[in-house]
Amino acid sequence: MERLLITGFSGFVSRHLLEYLESEGGAAEVLGVSRTDPSFPLEAFPLLRCRFKRLDLLDKEGVLELLSSYRPTAIVHLASRRCC
Repeated sequence: MERLLITGFSGFVSRHLLEYLESEGGAAEVLGVSRTDPSFPLEAFPLLRCRFKRLDLLDKEGVLELLSSYRPTAIVHLASRRCC
């Protein structure tokens, strides 16, 4: 089973990605990370088994710990740099 790590999970693009993955019917485990909580219910994607973890990608130790413990098969990088 695919183990996807999605950064920038709270942004609007990730919900569309999850909708697409769900429509394709592929079961996967998804761990979303972002600095803020997502505004959509994770339960809306039962085939994907979504989880969320609050994490700032600038936290090097936190990122390394996450990668070594979760061991994703793919990473989808949707995070952007906050300006100003």
